[in-house]
Amino acid sequence: MSILNPSQSKITLISALTEYDFDAIENTNASNPTIVYQPYYQDVNTLQISILKTSDDSKPSQVELAIFGCGEPVPIMTKAQVEPTSTSVPTTRKSF
Repeated sequence: MSILNPSQSKITLISALTEYDFDAIENTNASNPTIVYQPYYQDVNTLQISILKTSDDSKPSQVELAIFGCGEPVPIMTKAQVEPTSTSVPTTRKSF
């Protein structure tokens, strides 16, 4: 998770908290407010992001946020799905 526009938004310190964390995790580099989870967490349902500090103690007017993650892999279908069907040939009866 990272702030994409730190110079424009003036954000220097953020924290993130998931349901897997006991305490919020803060970024360590003021010029690059980013939090990387090592190891990666799977199936995160909640993510609380807090802006803790800006370079001039003002409220940011615009924040661009990037969250990088992976979802469940989905197989790519390259063929049409064929359903089994029975074929029937119409018959006609002739009376003699």
